[in-house]
Amino acid sequence: MGQLRQTLHEVNGLTAERRKQLMDERQQAGEYLGPSGSPFAFTNAQGHEIAAYLWPVARPKGVIILVHGQGSYLVYEYGRSAGVGRPKLYDGSWIHSMNDAGYSVAGIDNQGAGRSGGLFGYIDSFSHLVDDIIHLCKILQASGAPDGFGASLPLFGVGVSMGGGIVLQAAMRKKALFQGLVLLAPMLSLERAKRAPGNRILLWVLAMLADSSARGVAPCVQFVVLPISKALSAVVPTWPLIKTARNPKFPELAQDWDLDPAVYHYPVRIRVGTQLLAACDWLAPRMEDVETPLLVFHSEHDPLTDPDGSKALVSRARSTDKTLRVVNEFWHRLTQESGNEVLLAEALEWMDLRAGEAAGTTTCCIRAGHVVS
Repeated sequence: MGQLRQTLHEVNGLTAERRKQLMDERQQAGEYLGPSGSPFAFTNAQGHEIAAYLWPVARPKGVIILVHGQGSYLVYEYGRSAGVGRPKLYDGSWIHSMNDAGYSVAGIDNQGAGRSGGLFGYIDSFSHLVDDIIHLCKILQASGAPDGFGASLPLFGVGVSMGGGIVLQAAMRKKALFQGLVLLAPMLSLERAKRAPGNRILLWVLAMLADSSARGVAPCVQFVVLPISKALSAVVPTWPLIKTARNPKFPELAQDWDLDPAVYHYPVRIRVGTQLLAACDWLAPRMEDVETPLLVFHSEHDPLTDPDGSKALVSRARSTDKTLRVVNEFWHRLTQESGNEVLLAEALEWMDLRAGEAAGTTTCCIRAGHVVS
């Protein structure tokens, strides 16, 4: 309990104001915004101020919405590394390359992450994250949208890890919203994380808590689990107890993760764990409802998000324009690991073809679903 109290004291001290201060002390805005980027903010339905970022271009061919993963923040996920322990940069980043390819780019720090409001590393509901991305898209497609954005432009969603799950659910809610999705090690299943040593029993309990009906569980087990669920929900939803795997393939990235003061590098909070599990459980029987074109990248060595979830999505999605790229030279953090520029180039080529189709300038046929190693 002593370690838990210490962790809670440390992580809860990283309020949104403190995180902003630490981030601003480490880096000048121009280093991550580049020559044309700008920040803005909106207040979400929970009353949190959500930090948002725009990187527009003149005469864009489309708009890319970036969504980051659990524990991260937008620029950390898509900026260029300047070395271990140093802030990420716009120059040479995924954002920069997307701008150079003719796309305006936008994204947010999810609530409880980066410069956004909310308890650090905490959400009450996964659906709130989806709501915030849909709200951002509405802002960028409304009349009077910022320069470089607008309803006439094809919109693409790019999501890493948990961000892949967020943007996929946004596309399922608003079926005409995106021209295509690029999902990078998306959080569609957490079966491997459940099997990790130290998490098996805890995550089994959390899985039961995420589904109050405790499907398939004997009545005697429900009798034990349901009172626990009430106690945890009422008393300790913010306890950070769920451990996640470290990156053995790219240890410098694990070190960099630990050194960034605005990265949530602590055990996952109990409520967050239940919500991530619930999001995957919600998706599992609904994959056939996915109609948006898909390009999915996943390593079979990923211990955090289960590649079988990506395989199931590409197999079962109703969309006929879907591709799974098995990238076993990677681990999990696909925008930062060595060789990520190859994935970026492929993603941009894929979006170019579909942006051209939306504009009526593409005459070739887009291939149907397939898996490529």
